[in-house]
Amino acid sequence: MIINVAFDGRKLFSWEGEAKKAAQIDHDVAQIAALSNESPRALWEKTLVKIAANRGRFYSVEMMIVISGLLSMPTQNPDRPGRCRDYLEMSNFDFDIKIKPENTKRFEVQVNAAFAEGGVH
Repeated sequence: MIINVAFDGRKLFSWEGEAKKAAQIDHDVAQIAALSNESPRALWEKTLVKIAANRGRFYSVEMMIVISGLLSMPTQNPDRPGRCRDYLEMSNFDFDIKIKPENTKRFEVQVNAAFAEGGVH
């Protein structure tokens, strides 16, 4: 499984992993969030804003936080209900994150998934 992450169409990074690696990342991110007295979701949002402000530059721990947050998102596909992480073993994902500099409190994430049965959904 590969996930590709972009900011406003510009590639940020790719990550190749499996459900076991993603579960470990989720665990690590939950611990980091707890140390900051915030939820993993709040940490994810703050990290996205920080990466956008740094023009796409990030540290490896921030990459883990982004991966965890993206895989926690709903698939946005009515034929594949649940979270993206539920389909790690059967799909590659492309995420495009859009954050407007004038309003960093709101952002949009577009999700495209190529499921093993074929086709992009």
